[in-house]
Amino acid sequence: MKKIFLLMLVLTLPVLFIACHKQELSQDKQCEISYQTANNHFFEGRLDQALLEIEKANAGCPRIWKYWFLKSSIEFGLGNLLSAEESARQAIQLKDDCAMCYDLLGTIATEQKRWAEAYAYFQKALGNKEYRTPVVTTYNIGIMFEKQGKYNDALGKFEEACRIDPSYDRAFLHKGDMLMLLNQAEEAVFAYKQATVINKKLCDAWIGLVKAYRRTSDYKKALDAVKQGCQSTEESSNCCKNLQFLLH
Repeated sequence: MKKIFLLMLVLTLPVLFIACHKQELSQDKQCEISYQTANNHFFEGRLDQALLEIEKANAGCPRIWKYWFLKSSIEFGLGNLLSAEESARQAIQLKDDCAMCYDLLGTIATEQKRWAEAYAYFQKALGNKEYRTPVVTTYNIGIMFEKQGKYNDALGKFEEACRIDPSYDRAFLHKGDMLMLLNQAEEAVFAYKQATVINKKLCDAWIGLVKAYRRTSDYKKALDAVKQGCQSTEESSNCCKNLQFLLH
């Protein structure tokens, strides 16, 4: 009887192993589907739906750092700063060298005006030699300085970001904003124009450009910028209405 039992056990174990392994693979696949769905919702601005999906992924596969990072990003977008910070820290526990996670923690700390912590997190991100997008953190440091009212320091960071990635439209936009605050409207014109060249639908850049032309008393170019901005952002858009309002 004992021999029969042992024989059955030997025959059954591989079957059980294969069944468990298939279940794990199925779970991993389902988690990845939820993650991809959440990612799509996130980039299309459907943050509530994105959060529901990424929570499914984290519940099924709680040891994947990128799932927690996306959850943190979504929560930050929703304004849930404490939850966003907790999720980012969870991602770091799973991937200690996650530069993007430290950048996100710096951005969260900036929103909470924890300036020293924010700067330390940003430096931690930049200290990672394998970090692929240092321009983002450089730009975020500029935003931090801007929120502190340190416009010269902010300008320096936005200019650095522009040099790192000459296609980063928002870096040129904020460079223009800082130049306007520093009463350098003529230089701001070039920054805003570059932002519109990179992204012709970037409404804030067109608005900045019109304001910069008005500051330099070049009303003809301001009018031309309104026309170009309306054409680029669609004439029926709120952007076009805002641009036209600037002429009154």
